[in-house]
Amino acid sequence: MNLLQANTIFLFLLSLIVFLFIIQKLVKKKYPMYMWLIAIYLFLVFSQLVIGDYYDSFRPDLRGKRSPTAISAYILIIAEYSIFVFLLSSYISLTFIKKYLIISCVLFAIVAISIWYSKLSFEKAISITTTVESLCLIPFCLFYFFELLNTPCFLKLTEEPSFWVTTGILFLFISITPYYLAYDYFKNNIEMETLDFFGYDLLIVFLAKTSLTTFKHQNN
Repeated sequence: MNLLQANTIFLFLLSLIVFLFIIQKLVKKKYPMYMWLIAIYLFLVFSQLVIGDYYDSFRPDLRGKRSPTAISAYILIIAEYSIFVFLLSSYISLTFIKKYLIISCVLFAIVAISIWYSKLSFEKAISITTTVESLCLIPFCLFYFFELLNTPCFLKLTEEPSFWVTTGILFLFISITPYYLAYDYFKNNIEMETLDFFGYDLLIVFLAKTSLTTFKHQNN
C-alpha cells in the first residue's frame, strides 16, 4: 500500500465517521441549515471515494470523461462550489458580496460544463476547473476574515462555527491549488497527488470541529 492509497482510505473513513456523527445528531434535534449542507457535502465526498474505488478496482477499462468516476468527480466539484458559496454567503455581511456569491454559482456551473465539453482530457479539465474554483473562493474566505477583524465586538473565534468552516475551506484550497496550477508537471508524482487528499483531510477535520461547536451551543 502506497501513501496515496493509505490517504484515500483515511479520507474515506474520516468522511464516513463525521457524516454519521452529524446525521445522528440532526435526526434527533433541529439544527441550523448549514449543518445539513455540511452533512450533504460529506456524503458527496464519501460517495465519490466509493465510486472511484469501485470502478478503479473492478472496471479499470472505464476511463476518460465518460467513466462513472470522472462524472461523479465533476458533479462533486460543481456541488462543492455551490455548498461552499451558500456557507460563505451566510457568514459574510456585505450585501453586494452575498449577492455576487449566489450569482457565481450559475457562472461557475456554466464555466465547468463548458470545460467538460471541450476537447480537453478529464485530468486537464478537472485541474482547470478546480483551479478556477480555488481562485474564485479564496478571496471570499479572506474577505470573511477581513470583516471578522473589523467587527467592533470581537468574538471568541474558537466558539464560532463560521470561523472553522471558512478556515477549512481556505486551508483546502491553499493545499490543493499549487498542485493543480502545476498539474502537467506533478501529475505523475504520487507524493504531490497526496496534497489533494491532505487538503480534504484538513477540511473534514475543521467541519468536524464546526459540528462539535454547533452542537455544544445548541445544547447549552
